[in-house]
Amino acid sequence: MKFDSITTITGIHDSDSIIARILIARGIPKEQHNSFLNPQHPEMDGAYNSGIGQNELKKVIRRIKVAKQHKESVVIYADYDVDGITSAAILWRTLKAYGLTVMPFIPQRSQGYGFSDIGLDSVLAKYGPSLIIAVDHGINESAHITRLKSKGVDVMVLDHHEQNDGERLVDACAVIHTTLLSAAGISYMVATAFSNESLSTDNLVLAGIASLADVIPQRGLARALSYHALRLLSRVNLPGIAALMAQAGLKQDKKAYTSYDIGYLIAPRINAAGRLGDPLVALRLLCTTNPTKAREYAQSLELLNRKRQDLLKETLPIAYELVKEQTGKRFRCIASPLFNEGIIGLLAGRLMHELQVPVFVGSERNNGMIKGSARSIDGVNMMPLMQQSGSLLLSFGGHEKAGGFSLSKDNMDAFIASLDTALTAMDGHVFEPVQHTDLTLPLPNITTALALALESLEPYGEQNQKPLFMSHDVLIVDRQPVGRGGTHMRVVLKDIREGTIVKGIYFSASQEFITMSINKPTSIVYQVECNRWKGTKAQVMIQSVY
Repeated sequence: MKFDSITTITGIHDSDSIIARILIARGIPKEQHNSFLNPQHPEMDGAYNSGIGQNELKKVIRRIKVAKQHKESVVIYADYDVDGITSAAILWRTLKAYGLTVMPFIPQRSQGYGFSDIGLDSVLAKYGPSLIIAVDHGINESAHITRLKSKGVDVMVLDHHEQNDGERLVDACAVIHTTLLSAAGISYMVATAFSNESLSTDNLVLAGIASLADVIPQRGLARALSYHALRLLSRVNLPGIAALMAQAGLKQDKKAYTSYDIGYLIAPRINAAGRLGDPLVALRLLCTTNPTKAREYAQSLELLNRKRQDLLKETLPIAYELVKEQTGKRFRCIASPLFNEGIIGLLAGRLMHELQVPVFVGSERNNGMIKGSARSIDGVNMMPLMQQSGSLLLSFGGHEKAGGFSLSKDNMDAFIASLDTALTAMDGHVFEPVQHTDLTLPLPNITTALALALESLEPYGEQNQKPLFMSHDVLIVDRQPVGRGGTHMRVVLKDIREGTIVKGIYFSASQEFITMSINKPTSIVYQVECNRWKGTKAQVMIQSVY
């Protein structure tokens, strides 16, 4: 593993100066620092470029007003992940309050992503809609939309996925497409034309949850949604969110919520329904006004989330064995009938982070088909990779770093060969494992003031990761195992030159660290946090030692 620091400073600096250097290194010019750290409210006119064309937005608003006027049957057809579910909640709650006859539909994961013949047949038979709002999908589904149009059904598309090369523009009555927001962010912008202040606050929280959970770059309007959602979380008027927070052990009177609270505690529980159960349970949770019902739904999601955790633990050893067969390749592409479709994205993400290569993981079905999920590293765009193999795939779509695909098991070897050819032709430097740090600085800069100042960078997420620091000439003067297994270490660090003492912890410490000599000069890579146990003080979270 190579270590690379974007910026290096010497001497002691105040916390504001260090924050400024981090932001500049992340491509944010000095004149934008204040607006980045203190984003204006998402509804401030002209404050943000949402990527949404005003003409298309007006078409959507106008068509919804026509649907109300003529008392049409409207269906919101959403995806089964946290972005799709929160989008459906925003639109259903808003449009129902506006007076529309509107019903949500979210397919089971087994029915596949987006429109499907079985899903559309069910919707047409049950609701007989004259308008379908496709949310978090649709931009690559021209065939299904043409079919609906032939049956006299209008379709509006609210999507943020990349449009596949060669895919013709969908023949919808309105299309809002931007990659700058989540689908829930788009839904929020549409809903502002119809919602009151109370609804708008709840919608903002739901959009902010999706913005963080769906790996949307935390810049501009997307960051504003996340930022204000965290500040409104304790005041949200959604019993389902309160019930979820209770299940996750989050207090509703917490002074400051973080991106961790959403990304690791709230969002996975919403996602669990679409992974292993019925996504409509999660939607009902977000839409109910009954606290008792909300607690029941939240308990159901809690059980599914635990099942998801158990499945991942059981399946990882199988995945580790399979990827060994492809050691030396610039990617890993594996499939097994033992992989549950609901966790293949989690498997791909875990393997990608550990191996630092693009990873494709498939679940083999009994009919000879493979449903797959993919995750990629910096510098390798997932979409062109799958487009180059398009003739081998039945379907594919997604973003630069994440995607889904399906293919016949008979084409799996050819797909692997196609990936091998494409990735072998790329510059090899992309695949060299490098740990990028934001700043190399002397250890005495790690103060309580800095730890507090770093919290202003929240919410963390894509393109705004939690800062990573590097310090040289550090002595490990003490280390003590904590927790079960003895692999977590509580440490005391000392700067060689200044003698400054800083305390920290190293979770799942490397064997090299556990056995290394005390008081031996070393370099460390770490994050900085506020430890609020019995006061407020800085502590470092060690990531690696070399």
